[in-house]
Formats: sequence, structure tokens, C-alpha cells
Amino acid sequence: MESDRPGPTRGGQQQTLTGLKFRLSSLFFWMTVAATLLALMRDVPLKQVPILLVVFAPPLTCVPFLLDRWLYRDERGLDFSVARRIWLILAVAAYSVLALLLATIAFPPDWKGHKGLHPLFYIHDYPAGMTIWPIYALGVGSFMRAISDPRYARRSPVNLVMVATAAIVSMWYAFSVLLLKFAGDAKVLAIVPGSVGICYSIYCGIIVKYANFRPAAWRASSGGLTLWLGATVAAILAKYPLALRVYEALPDKPPQDCFIVTAASRGSPRWVGSWRDAASGRLLNRQLLVFWGFETWLKVRVPRTHRFIRFWYNWLGPLVARTIRFRWQANVVFLLLKPAEWLAARCLVGPPR
Repeated sequence: MESDRPGPTRGGQQQTLTGLKFRLSSLFFWMTVAATLLALMRDVPLKQVPILLVVFAPPLTCVPFLLDRWLYRDERGLDFSVARRIWLILAVAAYSVLALLLATIAFPPDWKGHKGLHPLFYIHDYPAGMTIWPIYALGVGSFMRAISDPRYARRSPVNLVMVATAAIVSMWYAFSVLLLKFAGDAKVLAIVPGSVGICYSIYCGIIVKYANFRPAAWRASSGGLTLWLGATVAAILAKYPLALRVYEALPDKPPQDCFIVTAASRGSPRWVGSWRDAASGRLLNRQLLVFWGFETWLKVRVPRTHRFIRFWYNWLGPLVARTIRFRWQANVVFLLLKPAEWLAARCLVGPPR
């Protein structure tokens, strides 16, 4: 007698194989990521690794999910669950906007040769980097809309081109970090724009696979495509003259090490009370001397706390100091440091008797 239980179907076998392939592809991907991180972080202290993973992991987590959706047939196509939509918007879109904005304004060069002896090495620095910013922001905004509304992704060829543009810009930032001498030893920062660019590229592949645009849709979108491509080309052409201006304004020799308090002492002399030391030629003020004395006090009283604070200040201080370019900025930073200066001076004087 034959059993009424249905046998294994081809669809069930395909589902099993797909799940197996997903696990294998994810395993291969995370092994590659781990090897890359270990290679890039050979000189990084072990205690910094968790912090770096928190910084770089969000866009990386989206790569295997999007890759699986693109490589293997899924009846949902461009439809994502609410939780995955939120995570894609936060970990890819919002994360990439913040990362590229910081890359544009927070890592200015100190001198000619800091990133290379040619203006092309400075096309991502402010203000040259801001020319492409509206284009990139619009492309990311279109990606966010497509994630939230799959119907928009299926019917808009312009969205496909805009997201592809965001992918190209992200990958170009990763290329500049790796090969255009971006911030010296900070090549690990290429993980963020690189993984974001991969996510945008895979999503473009998903759109091509599931949207299946017809020639009529491309013809109907010809006006928007022409406008978008024209604006992109204009933004790219405007970058080099601005980068040349940035390059020519830089000093020929590298400056001495500059930290936040030192940069604040370069404000208006009447405001920050600065003077030029005759012996060393350095610019000094009372705030700088107080913090120097406070560091010595920390080194003697609590050496472990001093090492912890000094480690992070050595990493963060120069980055913040490079953004202080004008006197009014130095005046504002001087004022913001006043409460810390008063607290440091109180520690040096000691409690009243």
C-alpha cells in the first residue's frame, strides 16, 4: 500500500540547499572579515579591538543578508521585514552619511605632503569634499525610500542609478583611504566606506534582478537620469579647483604636534591671554600651563588613570585640533575648556584648610 505522505519536493530541496549555501557564504564572509581585521589591526592594542568592532561592524552585518537575497531566489524579492528595514536604514544609510561627513570635515591635512604631493590627494577634504555631498545625500535618501517602499524600487530606474552613484562614491572613499595616503596609518578606516559601498552595490543587483525594468521605463525616466548625471559630472568637475586651493594654502613643512588646548591658545590674544615664550618660541597661555601641571599631578598621583586618559587624548586630540582653523573657533574651544581648567587648578591647589 502506498503512503499518503507526500515525498520531498524540488522546492523543499531547493530551500534546504539555499539554507546550507547561506550558512556557507556567511561563514566564508565572516572568516574573510576576521582575517582582514586581524591584518589591518596588527599594531592595535587588544583593548581597542572591541571598540573598533563596534565602530566598523554595523554596515558589515548587512553584507551577508543582502548577498543572500541577491544570490538565491527569494519570493519576497525587494520586500524586507520592518526590523530589517530599520537596520538597513541605520547601519547602511545613516551610518554612511555620518562616516563620509566626518571623513570630509574631521581629517584636514596639516601640510603639503600630509596625504601626498599632489592636489588630487585632497579632493575629499573640505571644501572640495562637500561638492559631491549633495549628490551622495540624495542617493542615500533614495536608498532609504526604496527600502521603506518596495514599489518605488520596482518602478523607478532613477532610484537604481542614484543608489549606484552612492555605491561608486563610497567605494571611491575606500580607495582613497587605502591608496591616497589618507591619514597615514588609518587604513583600517577603509572598512566603513568599503562595506557600505558593497551593500549599495548588492542592493543595486537585487533591484536589477527583481524589478526587471522595461525599455519604456528607462525612456520615461530619461529626463531625470539626464539631470542626475549632469549634476554628478558638475560636482566632480568642481572638486579639483577647490582641492588645488586647499593644497596651495597648506604650509610646506609639517607643523609641531598640536592638541586641543594648544589649538585653543591660538585664539584672540585678548580673549585667551596668550603670549609667545622667548626661550622656546611656543605660544602659551594660563590654560595651557594649568593643564600641563594637572597632567604632571595625574602622572604622580594616579599613573594608571593618567595612562588611560593620555592614550585616548593622543588619539583624539590631534583630530579635533585639526578642525580648529579660525580664531573664533579657538575662542569657543577656550571657553568650553574653562570648567575643566578650573577643576584642574583646584586639584593643583588642593582643598582649602
